[in-house]
Amino acid sequence: MGDWLHCNVCFRLPTQKGEVAFFFTSCGHIICGKCNTDQSGQCRVCSRRAKVLEINHKLPPDVLMFFRDPKNLLEGYVKTVTSVLNFQSGHRSRLSKARQDQQFKAVSMAASMRAELKKKAENEKKILEEKGALQKEVEKLRHQCRKLETAIAEFEKGNRQQSRTTPSSARRNGCGERGLRTPLEFSFIATSTPNSDCQKMHPNSAGRGTSLKHVAAVFAGGGNEPSPVVAGDLLTTPDILGVKKSSPSQRVHRRSGNGGFDSQPFGF
Repeated sequence: MGDWLHCNVCFRLPTQKGEVAFFFTSCGHIICGKCNTDQSGQCRVCSRRAKVLEINHKLPPDVLMFFRDPKNLLEGYVKTVTSVLNFQSGHRSRLSKARQDQQFKAVSMAASMRAELKKKAENEKKILEEKGALQKEVEKLRHQCRKLETAIAEFEKGNRQQSRTTPSSARRNGCGERGLRTPLEFSFIATSTPNSDCQKMHPNSAGRGTSLKHVAAVFAGGGNEPSPVVAGDLLTTPDILGVKKSSPSQRVHRRSGNGGFDSQPFGF
């Protein structure tokens, strides 16, 4: 105890031996054991009703603190405050570190998102360029398709016109599809009619087959050409066959015993 403790009635000081007990009232006064003889429950200092507690180490902590040395009390408070500060500072540091980590992650994520957006923008630009090139190519192919369709339509139209024109021209020429021959096809057909007049009418076409061409012209012309069947040199069998004539001495015919002919080879 300190040198300040005394009885508020008789001002007695406590001794080392503790011969006299001291009491603490609920109204805040200190009374020694000799002065605390009133059993009415009133304080002898202020005459108010109060409860009393003997001053010793068994006092409640909230009451005992009033009788402790202020230096010790201050040291205890400092330790308590330090503990409180350390506790709060630790949690504060933990929270600050967590926020710093979150901020760092947010900055990294923002940078990654910016890079991703830039990459997407570049890809989108490339896609748009490719789209434009493909659209141009498609338009070019469409133009080519239209040109091809136009060419095909013109070709089909020409074929239809030609198919309509060919039968009519064949009928005009007197040649159809029933096996009739054209005038040129008569040029190699042999005939037994005289050809002297034909050679006179066509001096540039003398030779084998001249009269045949004239006959073909007669049939194709519908009778406008003169007939080659006129008086003149007659075509003999060698002329018809187109072989060389033989002399009478070379043609020897002997009748055989059976009524036939023994013939020697002709002069061709």
